[in-house]
Amino acid sequence: MYILALSKIFLEHPELCSIFELKTVQSYVELVNLIKPKISALQGSYQEGPPNHLSVNIHEFLKKCFSMSDYMGKLAWASFRSIAWNTPFTSTQEEQAARLKHIKLILEHGLPHNIDINPLGVYNLEPPRRTCLDPRCGDQLLSNENIIRDRELAEPLTHPISIFTRDLGAVPGYSTSRYCRKCNTRYYHNYYVHKAATTRTYYGGPIPAFIQISQHFFMTAELCDLFATMMFTSWTSATNCARIYNGGLINDVPKAALPADWQTSLVIDLEDVWNGFYLHSLLLHHYEKDTTFILPHQAESQAKRLEGALRERNQLMAGPGQEAWNHACKLCSYVYVDKNGKKFCLRSNITDGTAIGRPCCRIPDCKAPLPSSKHHYCQGHRSLAELCAVVACSQKAEKGFLTCSDIEHRNIETYHHQRGKAMFQLKHRLERLRVSQTHDSLATTVSAAAPNRGSAEDSAASRQNDNPLPSGQADFPLEGVGADEDEDILLDSNGIYHEVGEEDNVDLCNGKPETGNRSAKARFGRRRTHNEELCVASCGVILGRATFYGSEAPNGVRAFSDLYLDILDEAIPYETLSSLCPLA
Repeated sequence: MYILALSKIFLEHPELCSIFELKTVQSYVELVNLIKPKISALQGSYQEGPPNHLSVNIHEFLKKCFSMSDYMGKLAWASFRSIAWNTPFTSTQEEQAARLKHIKLILEHGLPHNIDINPLGVYNLEPPRRTCLDPRCGDQLLSNENIIRDRELAEPLTHPISIFTRDLGAVPGYSTSRYCRKCNTRYYHNYYVHKAATTRTYYGGPIPAFIQISQHFFMTAELCDLFATMMFTSWTSATNCARIYNGGLINDVPKAALPADWQTSLVIDLEDVWNGFYLHSLLLHHYEKDTTFILPHQAESQAKRLEGALRERNQLMAGPGQEAWNHACKLCSYVYVDKNGKKFCLRSNITDGTAIGRPCCRIPDCKAPLPSSKHHYCQGHRSLAELCAVVACSQKAEKGFLTCSDIEHRNIETYHHQRGKAMFQLKHRLERLRVSQTHDSLATTVSAAAPNRGSAEDSAASRQNDNPLPSGQADFPLEGVGADEDEDILLDSNGIYHEVGEEDNVDLCNGKPETGNRSAKARFGRRRTHNEELCVASCGVILGRATFYGSEAPNGVRAFSDLYLDILDEAIPYETLSSLCPLA
Protein backbone atom coordinates (compact mmCIF):
# COMPACT_ATOMS: atom_id res chain seq x y z
CA MET A 1 0.00 0.00 0.00
CA TYR A 2 2.49 2.70 1.17
CA ILE A 3 5.66 0.59 1.22
CA LEU A 4 7.54 2.76 -1.26
CA ALA A 5 6.67 5.94 0.63
CA LEU A 6 7.78 4.35 3.91
CA SER A 7 11.09 3.23 2.39
CA LYS A 8 11.81 6.79 1.33
CA ILE A 9 10.88 8.15 4.79
CA PHE A 10 13.09 5.68 6.63
CA LEU A 11 16.01 6.45 4.29
CA GLU A 12 15.66 10.17 5.04
CA HIS A 13 15.05 9.69 8.80
CA PRO A 14 16.68 6.43 9.93
CA GLU A 15 16.13 7.38 13.59
CA LEU A 16 12.44 6.52 13.13
CA CYS A 17 13.40 2.86 12.66
CA SER A 18 14.11 2.60 16.39
CA ILE A 19 10.39 3.07 17.13
CA PHE A 20 8.45 2.31 13.96
CA GLU A 21 8.17 -0.85 11.95
CA LEU A 22 5.41 -1.74 9.49
CA LYS A 23 2.88 -2.77 12.18
CA THR A 24 3.67 0.27 14.28
CA VAL A 25 3.16 2.59 11.32
CA GLN A 26 -0.17 0.91 10.63
CA SER A 27 -1.24 1.52 14.25
CA TYR A 28 -0.14 5.16 13.93
CA VAL A 29 -2.22 5.59 10.77
CA GLU A 30 -5.25 3.98 12.43
CA LEU A 31 -5.03 6.20 15.52
CA VAL A 32 -4.72 9.32 13.36
CA ASN A 33 -7.85 8.32 11.45
CA LEU A 34 -9.76 7.64 14.67
CA ILE A 35 -9.12 11.20 15.90
CA LYS A 36 -9.20 12.79 12.43
CA PRO A 37 -12.22 15.03 13.22
CA LYS A 38 -10.23 16.61 16.05
CA ILE A 39 -7.19 17.08 13.84
CA SER A 40 -9.27 18.56 11.00
CA ALA A 41 -10.64 21.19 13.38
CA LEU A 42 -7.14 22.65 13.69
CA GLN A 43 -7.50 24.29 10.27
CA GLY A 44 -10.21 25.78 8.09
CA SER A 45 -12.73 23.53 6.40
CA TYR A 46 -11.63 24.84 2.99
CA GLN A 47 -8.05 23.67 3.58
CA GLU A 48 -7.24 20.26 2.15
CA GLY A 49 -4.70 17.85 3.51
CA PRO A 50 -3.35 17.46 7.06
CA PRO A 51 -2.25 20.45 9.16
CA ASN A 52 1.46 21.11 9.41
CA HIS A 53 1.45 20.96 13.19
CA LEU A 54 -0.64 19.21 15.83
CA SER A 55 -2.22 20.77 18.88
CA VAL A 56 -0.61 20.07 22.23
CA ASN A 57 -3.23 17.55 23.38
CA ILE A 58 -3.08 15.43 20.19
CA HIS A 59 0.71 15.62 20.09
CA GLU A 60 0.91 14.42 23.70
CA PHE A 61 -1.58 11.63 23.02
CA LEU A 62 0.31 10.18 20.04
CA LYS A 63 3.64 10.65 21.79
CA LYS A 64 2.53 8.63 24.81
CA CYS A 65 0.86 5.92 22.73
CA PHE A 66 4.21 5.06 21.11
CA SER A 67 6.53 6.05 24.00
CA MET A 68 8.23 8.72 21.92
CA SER A 69 10.21 11.76 22.90
CA ASP A 70 8.94 15.20 22.05
CA TYR A 71 11.28 15.46 19.07
CA MET A 72 10.35 12.00 17.75
CA GLY A 73 6.65 12.79 18.11
CA LYS A 74 6.99 15.89 15.91
CA LEU A 75 9.15 14.02 13.41
CA ALA A 76 6.66 11.15 13.20
CA TRP A 77 3.81 13.55 12.36
CA ALA A 78 5.88 15.39 9.77
CA SER A 79 6.86 12.09 8.17
CA PHE A 80 3.64 10.04 8.32
CA ARG A 81 0.90 12.71 8.16
CA SER A 82 0.38 12.46 4.38
CA ILE A 83 0.23 8.67 4.49
CA ALA A 84 -2.25 8.73 7.39
CA TRP A 85 -4.43 11.43 5.81
CA ASN A 86 -4.66 9.63 2.48
CA THR A 87 -5.36 6.19 3.96
CA PRO A 88 -8.88 6.47 5.43
CA PHE A 89 -10.94 3.56 6.63
CA THR A 90 -12.68 1.78 3.78
CA SER A 91 -15.77 0.81 5.83
CA THR A 92 -17.41 1.33 9.19
CA GLN A 93 -16.52 -2.26 10.06
CA GLU A 94 -12.83 -1.52 9.54
CA GLU A 95 -13.10 1.63 11.64
CA GLN A 96 -14.89 -0.25 14.44
CA ALA A 97 -12.24 -2.98 14.40
CA ALA A 98 -9.49 -0.36 14.72
CA ARG A 99 -11.33 1.35 17.58
CA LEU A 100 -11.68 -1.95 19.42
CA LYS A 101 -8.01 -2.69 18.78
CA HIS A 102 -6.80 0.62 20.24
CA ILE A 103 -9.45 1.26 22.89
CA LYS A 104 -7.00 0.62 25.74
CA LEU A 105 -4.52 3.14 24.34
CA ILE A 106 -7.24 5.78 24.00
CA LEU A 107 -8.52 5.16 27.52
CA GLU A 108 -5.04 5.14 29.01
CA HIS A 109 -3.54 8.15 27.25
CA GLY A 110 -6.51 10.20 26.01
CA LEU A 111 -8.68 10.71 29.11
CA PRO A 112 -8.12 13.62 31.55
CA HIS A 113 -5.77 11.74 33.88
CA ASN A 114 -3.03 12.08 31.24
CA ILE A 115 -4.17 15.08 29.16
CA ASP A 116 -5.35 18.07 31.15
CA ILE A 117 -6.37 20.30 28.22
CA ASN A 118 -8.84 19.09 25.57
CA PRO A 119 -8.64 15.36 26.41
CA LEU A 120 -9.69 12.67 23.92
CA GLY A 121 -12.37 10.00 24.30
CA VAL A 122 -13.15 6.75 22.54
CA TYR A 123 -15.48 8.84 20.37
CA ASN A 124 -15.09 12.58 19.80
CA LEU A 125 -18.32 13.86 18.32
CA GLU A 126 -18.45 17.05 16.30
CA PRO A 127 -21.17 18.85 14.31
CA PRO A 128 -21.61 17.23 10.87
CA ARG A 129 -20.33 20.39 9.17
CA ARG A 130 -17.75 23.05 9.95
CA THR A 131 -19.56 26.00 8.34
CA CYS A 132 -22.88 27.77 8.92
CA LEU A 133 -25.92 26.49 7.02
CA ASP A 134 -27.25 29.98 6.38
CA PRO A 135 -25.80 31.29 3.08
CA ARG A 136 -26.38 34.86 4.29
CA CYS A 137 -23.59 34.38 6.82
CA GLY A 138 -20.98 33.85 4.10
CA ASP A 139 -17.93 36.12 3.72
CA GLN A 140 -16.59 37.68 0.55
CA LEU A 141 -13.02 36.77 -0.27
CA LEU A 142 -10.64 39.72 -0.19
CA SER A 143 -8.88 38.38 -3.27
CA ASN A 144 -12.12 37.99 -5.23
CA GLU A 145 -15.32 39.74 -4.13
CA ASN A 146 -17.40 37.58 -6.46
CA ILE A 147 -16.66 34.49 -4.40
CA ILE A 148 -18.50 34.02 -1.11
CA ARG A 149 -17.10 31.48 1.32
CA ASP A 150 -19.31 29.85 3.96
CA ARG A 151 -18.68 31.22 7.41
CA GLU A 152 -16.53 29.03 9.65
CA LEU A 153 -18.01 27.95 12.97
CA ALA A 154 -16.09 29.04 16.05
CA GLU A 155 -16.18 29.08 19.86
CA PRO A 156 -16.08 25.29 20.44
CA LEU A 157 -17.59 23.99 23.68
CA THR A 158 -16.66 20.46 24.73
CA HIS A 159 -18.12 18.34 27.53
CA PRO A 160 -17.74 14.68 28.57
CA ILE A 161 -20.40 12.17 27.52
CA SER A 162 -21.21 8.49 27.82
CA ILE A 163 -21.88 6.63 24.58
CA PHE A 164 -23.86 3.39 24.61
CA THR A 165 -22.79 1.21 21.69
CA ARG A 166 -23.74 -2.26 20.53
CA ASP A 167 -20.22 -3.55 19.80
CA LEU A 168 -18.02 -1.76 22.36
CA GLY A 169 -20.47 -1.45 25.25
CA ALA A 170 -20.63 1.82 27.15
CA VAL A 171 -17.60 4.01 26.50
CA PRO A 172 -16.53 7.54 27.51
CA GLY A 173 -16.30 10.26 24.92
CA TYR A 174 -16.58 13.99 24.26
CA SER A 175 -19.11 16.08 22.39
CA THR A 176 -18.22 19.45 20.87
CA SER A 177 -20.58 22.17 19.67
CA ARG A 178 -19.60 25.18 17.55
CA TYR A 179 -21.04 28.65 17.07
CA CYS A 180 -21.78 31.00 14.17
CA ARG A 181 -21.04 34.54 15.34
CA LYS A 182 -23.10 36.18 12.61
CA CYS A 183 -26.49 34.44 12.94
CA ASN A 184 -25.96 33.42 16.60
CA THR A 185 -26.64 29.74 15.95
CA ARG A 186 -24.92 26.95 17.87
CA TYR A 187 -24.41 23.67 16.03
CA TYR A 188 -24.45 20.37 17.92
CA HIS A 189 -23.86 16.82 16.72
CA ASN A 190 -27.55 16.11 15.92
CA TYR A 191 -29.17 19.56 15.71
CA TYR A 192 -28.67 23.31 15.79
CA VAL A 193 -30.23 26.00 17.98
CA HIS A 194 -30.46 29.75 17.43
CA LYS A 195 -29.44 31.81 20.44
CA ALA A 196 -32.90 33.37 20.79
CA ALA A 197 -34.82 30.29 19.65
CA THR A 198 -36.86 27.94 21.82
CA THR A 199 -36.58 24.97 19.47
CA ARG A 200 -33.85 22.66 18.24
CA THR A 201 -33.85 21.74 14.55
CA TYR A 202 -32.40 18.38 13.54
CA TYR A 203 -30.27 18.01 10.45
CA GLY A 204 -31.94 16.32 7.50
CA GLY A 205 -30.68 13.25 5.71
CA PRO A 206 -29.99 9.71 6.92
CA ILE A 207 -30.20 8.74 10.60
CA PRO A 208 -27.01 9.79 12.44
CA ALA A 209 -24.81 7.02 13.77
CA PHE A 210 -24.92 8.59 17.26
CA ILE A 211 -28.17 9.90 18.73
CA GLN A 212 -28.14 12.29 21.68
CA ILE A 213 -30.74 10.88 24.09
CA SER A 214 -30.01 13.43 26.83
CA GLN A 215 -27.47 16.13 27.55
CA HIS A 216 -24.63 13.80 28.55
CA PHE A 217 -25.70 10.52 26.93
CA PHE A 218 -25.55 9.28 23.35
CA MET A 219 -26.72 5.98 21.89
CA THR A 220 -25.76 4.43 18.57
CA ALA A 221 -28.51 3.84 16.00
CA GLU A 222 -27.48 0.18 15.93
CA LEU A 223 -28.26 -0.19 19.62
CA CYS A 224 -31.60 1.58 19.17
CA ASP A 225 -32.43 -0.94 16.44
CA LEU A 226 -31.44 -3.78 18.77
CA PHE A 227 -33.73 -2.55 21.56
CA ALA A 228 -36.60 -2.09 19.09
CA THR A 229 -36.12 -5.64 17.80
CA MET A 230 -36.12 -7.04 21.34
CA MET A 231 -39.34 -5.18 22.15
CA PHE A 232 -41.14 -6.21 18.97
CA THR A 233 -40.07 -9.84 18.75
CA SER A 234 -39.88 -10.98 22.39
CA TRP A 235 -41.92 -8.28 24.21
CA THR A 236 -38.84 -7.28 26.19
CA SER A 237 -39.56 -4.34 28.48
CA ALA A 238 -37.24 -1.34 28.64
CA THR A 239 -36.25 -2.39 32.14
CA ASN A 240 -35.12 -5.80 30.93
CA CYS A 241 -33.44 -4.25 27.86
CA ALA A 242 -31.35 -2.17 30.26
CA ARG A 243 -30.59 -5.21 32.44
CA ILE A 244 -29.55 -7.31 29.44
CA TYR A 245 -27.28 -4.52 28.19
CA ASN A 246 -25.68 -3.86 31.57
CA GLY A 247 -25.25 -7.56 32.27
CA GLY A 248 -24.31 -8.95 28.87
CA LEU A 249 -23.10 -6.21 26.51
CA ILE A 250 -21.24 -3.92 28.90
CA ASN A 251 -17.46 -3.69 28.61
CA ASP A 252 -15.55 -3.64 31.90
CA VAL A 253 -12.39 -2.16 30.35
CA PRO A 254 -13.69 1.44 29.94
CA LYS A 255 -15.19 1.48 33.43
CA ALA A 256 -11.91 0.44 35.03
CA ALA A 257 -9.98 3.10 33.10
CA LEU A 258 -12.21 6.04 33.99
CA PRO A 259 -10.71 8.87 36.04
CA ALA A 260 -12.04 9.20 39.58
CA ASP A 261 -13.80 12.47 38.77
CA TRP A 262 -15.50 11.30 35.57
CA GLN A 263 -18.90 12.98 35.50
CA THR A 264 -21.14 10.62 33.52
CA SER A 265 -22.26 7.07 34.23
CA LEU A 266 -21.59 4.09 31.98
CA VAL A 267 -24.71 2.25 33.21
CA ILE A 268 -27.85 2.44 31.11
CA ASP A 269 -31.33 2.56 32.70
CA LEU A 270 -34.89 2.24 31.44
CA GLU A 271 -35.20 6.00 30.90
CA ASP A 272 -32.22 5.89 28.53
CA VAL A 273 -33.75 2.93 26.67
CA TRP A 274 -37.05 4.75 26.16
CA ASN A 275 -35.30 7.99 25.15
CA GLY A 276 -33.29 6.14 22.53
CA PHE A 277 -36.26 4.13 21.27
CA TYR A 278 -38.59 7.11 20.88
CA LEU A 279 -36.02 9.54 19.47
CA HIS A 280 -34.72 6.99 16.96
CA SER A 281 -38.28 6.20 15.87
CA LEU A 282 -39.11 9.89 15.39
CA LEU A 283 -35.94 10.47 13.38
CA LEU A 284 -36.84 7.52 11.15
CA HIS A 285 -40.37 8.86 10.74
CA HIS A 286 -39.26 12.31 9.62
CA TYR A 287 -36.56 10.86 7.36
CA GLU A 288 -39.14 8.65 5.61
CA LYS A 289 -41.60 11.55 5.31
CA ASP A 290 -38.82 13.94 4.21
CA THR A 291 -39.90 16.50 6.80
CA THR A 292 -37.96 18.67 9.24
CA PHE A 293 -37.76 17.35 12.78
CA ILE A 294 -38.11 20.11 15.40
CA LEU A 295 -38.26 19.73 19.20
CA PRO A 296 -38.47 22.22 22.08
CA HIS A 297 -35.03 23.20 23.33
CA GLN A 298 -36.00 24.02 26.91
CA ALA A 299 -37.87 21.19 28.66
CA GLU A 300 -38.12 19.66 32.12
CA SER A 301 -36.95 16.30 30.77
CA GLN A 302 -36.40 14.46 27.54
CA ALA A 303 -39.79 12.82 28.03
CA LYS A 304 -41.52 16.22 28.10
CA ARG A 305 -39.50 17.31 25.08
CA LEU A 306 -40.65 14.31 23.04
CA GLU A 307 -44.25 14.36 24.24
CA GLY A 308 -45.65 16.70 21.59
CA ALA A 309 -43.81 15.03 18.69
CA LEU A 310 -45.00 11.58 19.77
CA ARG A 311 -48.60 12.77 20.11
CA GLU A 312 -48.46 14.38 16.65
CA ARG A 313 -47.14 11.18 15.10
CA ASN A 314 -49.78 9.04 16.85
CA GLN A 315 -52.52 11.30 15.51
CA LEU A 316 -51.02 11.04 12.06
CA MET A 317 -50.96 7.24 12.30
CA ALA A 318 -54.68 7.26 13.13
CA GLY A 319 -55.33 9.03 9.81
CA PRO A 320 -53.29 9.07 6.60
CA GLY A 321 -50.01 8.45 8.40
CA GLN A 322 -49.41 4.83 7.48
CA GLU A 323 -47.27 4.29 4.41
CA ALA A 324 -50.08 2.37 2.69
CA TRP A 325 -53.08 4.30 4.05
CA ASN A 326 -54.55 4.64 0.53
CA HIS A 327 -53.67 1.11 -0.58
CA ALA A 328 -55.99 -0.68 -2.97
CA CYS A 329 -55.45 -3.82 -4.99
CA LYS A 330 -57.46 -6.57 -6.65
CA LEU A 331 -57.30 -8.68 -3.48
CA CYS A 332 -59.00 -6.10 -1.23
CA SER A 333 -60.94 -3.86 -3.66
CA TYR A 334 -63.45 -4.25 -6.46
CA VAL A 335 -64.33 -1.39 -8.83
CA TYR A 336 -67.63 -1.54 -10.68
CA VAL A 337 -69.94 0.75 -12.68
CA ASP A 338 -73.66 0.95 -11.86
CA LYS A 339 -76.45 1.27 -14.40
CA ASN A 340 -76.16 5.06 -14.35
CA GLY A 341 -72.50 4.90 -15.33
CA LYS A 342 -71.23 5.91 -11.89
CA LYS A 343 -68.09 4.24 -10.58
CA PHE A 344 -67.98 2.57 -7.17
CA CYS A 345 -65.24 0.79 -5.27
CA LEU A 346 -66.10 -1.99 -2.87
CA ARG A 347 -63.35 -2.31 -0.27
CA SER A 348 -62.86 -5.18 2.15
CA ASN A 349 -61.31 -4.02 5.43
CA ILE A 350 -61.09 -5.61 8.86
CA THR A 351 -60.90 -3.59 12.06
CA ASP A 352 -59.79 -5.22 15.29
CA GLY A 353 -57.95 -4.22 18.42
CA THR A 354 -55.00 -5.50 20.40
CA ALA A 355 -55.41 -5.17 24.17
CA ILE A 356 -52.24 -3.19 24.85
CA GLY A 357 -53.32 -0.51 27.29
CA ARG A 358 -51.41 2.42 28.72
CA PRO A 359 -52.23 4.67 31.68
CA CYS A 360 -54.86 7.30 30.92
CA CYS A 361 -57.25 9.61 32.75
CA ARG A 362 -59.71 7.76 35.02
CA ILE A 363 -62.67 9.57 33.46
CA PRO A 364 -64.16 7.31 30.76
CA ASP A 365 -63.26 8.34 27.19
CA CYS A 366 -61.12 11.28 28.33
CA LYS A 367 -58.28 11.66 25.82
CA ALA A 368 -56.34 14.39 27.62
CA PRO A 369 -52.76 13.31 28.47
CA LEU A 370 -51.64 12.65 32.03
CA PRO A 371 -49.08 15.05 33.53
CA SER A 372 -46.94 11.97 34.18
CA SER A 373 -47.37 8.21 34.34
CA LYS A 374 -47.83 8.41 38.12
CA HIS A 375 -50.97 10.53 37.89
CA HIS A 376 -54.46 9.08 37.71
CA TYR A 377 -56.22 12.16 36.31
CA CYS A 378 -55.45 14.68 33.58
CA GLN A 379 -55.07 18.38 34.35
CA GLY A 380 -58.73 19.04 33.55
CA HIS A 381 -59.96 16.40 36.02
CA ARG A 382 -57.24 16.74 38.66
CA SER A 383 -59.74 17.89 41.30
CA LEU A 384 -61.42 14.47 41.17
CA ALA A 385 -58.29 12.88 42.64
CA GLU A 386 -59.52 13.98 46.06
CA LEU A 387 -62.74 11.94 45.83
CA CYS A 388 -63.46 8.54 47.33
CA ALA A 389 -62.25 5.54 45.31
CA VAL A 390 -65.71 3.95 45.42
CA VAL A 391 -67.39 4.19 42.03
CA ALA A 392 -69.81 7.17 41.81
CA CYS A 393 -69.19 8.29 45.41
CA SER A 394 -68.96 12.09 45.55
CA GLN A 395 -67.43 12.37 49.04
CA LYS A 396 -63.83 13.40 49.53
CA ALA A 397 -61.33 10.77 50.64
CA GLU A 398 -59.91 11.23 54.12
CA LYS A 399 -56.27 12.12 54.50
CA GLY A 400 -54.07 9.04 54.21
CA PHE A 401 -56.86 6.96 52.66
CA LEU A 402 -58.36 6.34 49.24
CA THR A 403 -61.94 6.22 50.55
CA CYS A 404 -64.28 8.47 52.51
CA SER A 405 -65.42 7.99 56.10
CA ASP A 406 -68.26 5.62 55.09
CA ILE A 407 -67.76 2.34 56.98
CA GLU A 408 -68.56 0.12 53.99
CA HIS A 409 -66.19 2.06 51.75
CA ARG A 410 -63.41 1.95 54.35
CA ASN A 411 -63.88 -1.80 54.74
CA ILE A 412 -63.35 -2.27 51.00
CA GLU A 413 -60.06 -0.39 51.20
CA THR A 414 -58.97 -2.31 54.29
CA TYR A 415 -59.70 -5.57 52.53
CA HIS A 416 -57.76 -4.37 49.49
CA HIS A 417 -54.62 -3.83 51.58
CA GLN A 418 -54.74 -7.17 53.39
CA ARG A 419 -51.70 -8.96 51.99
CA GLY A 420 -52.69 -12.33 53.44
CA LYS A 421 -55.71 -12.58 51.14
CA ALA A 422 -53.96 -11.57 47.94
CA MET A 423 -53.20 -15.01 46.49
CA PHE A 424 -56.56 -15.68 44.88
CA GLN A 425 -56.74 -12.06 43.71
CA LEU A 426 -53.38 -12.30 41.96
CA LYS A 427 -54.38 -15.60 40.41
CA HIS A 428 -57.60 -14.07 39.09
CA ARG A 429 -55.78 -11.09 37.59
CA LEU A 430 -53.12 -13.28 36.02
CA GLU A 431 -55.73 -15.48 34.39
CA ARG A 432 -57.68 -12.48 33.12
CA LEU A 433 -54.69 -10.60 31.77
CA ARG A 434 -52.90 -13.70 30.45
CA VAL A 435 -49.56 -12.17 31.45
CA SER A 436 -46.60 -14.13 30.10
CA GLN A 437 -43.87 -11.45 30.02
CA THR A 438 -42.54 -9.60 33.05
CA HIS A 439 -41.67 -5.92 33.12
CA ASP A 440 -38.77 -6.48 35.51
CA SER A 441 -37.14 -9.91 35.42
CA LEU A 442 -35.38 -9.32 38.77
CA ALA A 443 -38.24 -7.80 40.78
CA THR A 444 -39.20 -10.11 43.65
CA THR A 445 -41.86 -8.20 45.58
CA VAL A 446 -44.53 -5.68 44.82
CA SER A 447 -43.12 -3.23 47.33
CA ALA A 448 -39.70 -3.37 45.73
CA ALA A 449 -41.11 -2.73 42.29
CA ALA A 450 -43.53 0.00 43.34
CA PRO A 451 -42.45 1.53 46.65
CA ASN A 452 -44.98 4.35 46.41
CA ARG A 453 -47.79 1.78 46.87
CA GLY A 454 -46.49 0.37 50.15
CA SER A 455 -49.20 1.93 52.32
CA ALA A 456 -52.60 3.53 52.02
CA GLU A 457 -51.09 6.97 52.67
CA ASP A 458 -48.46 6.49 49.95
CA SER A 459 -51.10 5.23 47.53
CA ALA A 460 -53.34 8.19 48.23
CA ALA A 461 -50.46 10.58 47.72
CA SER A 462 -49.68 8.92 44.41
CA ARG A 463 -53.26 9.30 43.21
CA GLN A 464 -53.58 12.91 44.33
CA ASN A 465 -50.07 14.10 43.56
CA ASP A 466 -49.86 16.69 40.80
CA ASN A 467 -46.13 17.34 41.15
CA PRO A 468 -43.54 16.23 38.57
CA LEU A 469 -41.82 12.89 39.02
CA PRO A 470 -39.06 12.67 41.63
CA SER A 471 -35.55 13.25 40.44
CA GLY A 472 -34.08 10.29 38.59
CA GLN A 473 -37.40 8.69 37.66
CA ALA A 474 -38.53 8.42 34.06
CA ASP A 475 -41.56 10.32 32.87
CA PHE A 476 -42.45 7.44 30.59
CA PRO A 477 -44.83 4.60 31.56
CA LEU A 478 -43.48 2.99 34.68
CA GLU A 479 -42.02 -0.47 34.29
CA GLY A 480 -41.45 -3.22 36.81
CA VAL A 481 -44.77 -2.77 38.61
CA GLY A 482 -46.51 -5.47 36.60
CA ALA A 483 -50.22 -6.19 36.38
CA ASP A 484 -50.57 -6.43 40.17
CA GLU A 485 -50.17 -2.71 40.78
CA ASP A 486 -50.93 -1.15 37.41
CA GLU A 487 -54.17 -2.95 36.66
CA ASP A 488 -57.45 -1.05 36.61
CA ILE A 489 -59.49 -3.01 39.18
CA LEU A 490 -62.93 -2.96 40.76
CA LEU A 491 -63.24 -4.50 44.23
CA ASP A 492 -66.51 -4.89 46.12
CA SER A 493 -67.03 -5.27 49.86
CA ASN A 494 -66.85 -9.07 49.55
CA GLY A 495 -63.34 -8.92 48.13
CA ILE A 496 -64.42 -9.98 44.64
CA TYR A 497 -62.79 -8.41 41.61
CA HIS A 498 -65.06 -7.35 38.77
CA GLU A 499 -64.41 -6.72 35.10
CA VAL A 500 -63.40 -3.14 34.44
CA GLY A 501 -66.14 -1.01 32.91
CA GLU A 502 -69.17 -2.94 34.11
CA GLU A 503 -70.04 -0.38 36.82
CA ASP A 504 -68.58 2.83 35.41
CA ASN A 505 -71.90 4.65 35.09
CA VAL A 506 -73.90 3.12 37.92
CA ASP A 507 -74.60 5.25 41.00
CA LEU A 508 -73.89 3.00 43.96
CA CYS A 509 -73.77 5.58 46.75
CA ASN A 510 -77.23 7.19 46.68
CA GLY A 511 -79.36 4.69 48.52
CA LYS A 512 -80.97 1.41 47.62
CA PRO A 513 -81.40 0.74 43.87
CA GLU A 514 -84.62 -0.57 42.37
CA THR A 515 -83.09 -4.01 41.78
CA GLY A 516 -82.30 -4.50 45.49
CA ASN A 517 -79.15 -4.22 47.57
CA ARG A 518 -75.92 -4.16 45.64
CA SER A 519 -72.33 -4.16 46.89
CA ALA A 520 -70.38 -0.93 46.53
CA LYS A 521 -67.42 -1.24 44.19
CA ALA A 522 -64.18 0.71 44.41
CA ARG A 523 -61.56 1.42 41.78
CA PHE A 524 -58.03 1.33 43.23
CA GLY A 525 -55.90 0.77 40.15
CA ARG A 526 -55.19 3.20 37.36
CA ARG A 527 -57.37 3.27 34.27
CA ARG A 528 -55.76 2.16 31.04
CA THR A 529 -56.78 2.65 27.44
CA HIS A 530 -59.07 -0.02 26.04
CA ASN A 531 -57.04 -1.15 23.03
CA GLU A 532 -55.00 -0.18 19.98
CA GLU A 533 -57.30 -0.49 16.96
CA LEU A 534 -55.99 -1.57 13.58
CA CYS A 535 -57.67 -1.30 10.21
CA VAL A 536 -56.27 -3.97 7.89
CA ALA A 537 -57.22 -4.56 4.28
CA SER A 538 -58.21 -8.14 3.50
CA CYS A 539 -54.95 -8.50 1.54
CA GLY A 540 -53.02 -7.95 4.78
CA VAL A 541 -51.89 -4.32 4.37
CA ILE A 542 -52.36 -2.10 7.45
CA LEU A 543 -54.28 1.06 6.55
CA GLY A 544 -54.51 2.84 9.91
CA ARG A 545 -54.13 2.66 13.68
CA ALA A 546 -55.77 4.52 16.54
CA THR A 547 -56.09 4.39 20.33
CA PHE A 548 -59.52 3.50 21.71
CA TYR A 549 -59.96 4.84 25.23
CA GLY A 550 -63.28 3.58 26.57
CA SER A 551 -64.55 0.75 24.38
CA GLU A 552 -64.53 -0.70 20.89
CA ALA A 553 -67.96 0.70 20.05
CA PRO A 554 -69.36 0.86 16.47
CA ASN A 555 -69.40 4.68 16.44
CA GLY A 556 -65.73 4.76 17.40
CA VAL A 557 -64.84 2.32 14.63
CA ARG A 558 -66.86 4.37 12.13
CA ALA A 559 -65.11 7.61 13.13
CA PHE A 560 -61.75 5.82 12.95
CA SER A 561 -62.44 4.64 9.39
CA ASP A 562 -63.58 8.10 8.29
CA LEU A 563 -60.17 9.57 9.21
CA TYR A 564 -58.53 8.09 6.14
CA LEU A 565 -61.42 6.98 3.91
CA ASP A 566 -62.76 10.54 3.56
CA ILE A 567 -59.41 11.73 2.22
CA LEU A 568 -59.46 9.32 -0.71
CA ASP A 569 -60.47 10.45 -4.17
CA GLU A 570 -64.05 11.65 -3.99
CA ALA A 571 -64.54 10.81 -7.65
CA ILE A 572 -64.91 7.16 -6.67
CA PRO A 573 -67.22 6.57 -3.67
CA TYR A 574 -66.15 3.81 -1.33
CA GLU A 575 -68.29 1.20 0.36
CA THR A 576 -66.95 -0.66 3.40
CA LEU A 577 -68.98 -3.70 4.40
CA SER A 578 -68.67 -6.41 7.05
CA SER A 579 -71.19 -9.16 7.59
CA LEU A 580 -70.07 -9.58 11.21
CA CYS A 581 -70.31 -5.94 12.34
CA PRO A 582 -73.30 -3.62 12.90
CA LEU A 583 -71.42 -0.92 10.97
CA ALA A 584 -72.55 -2.68 7.82
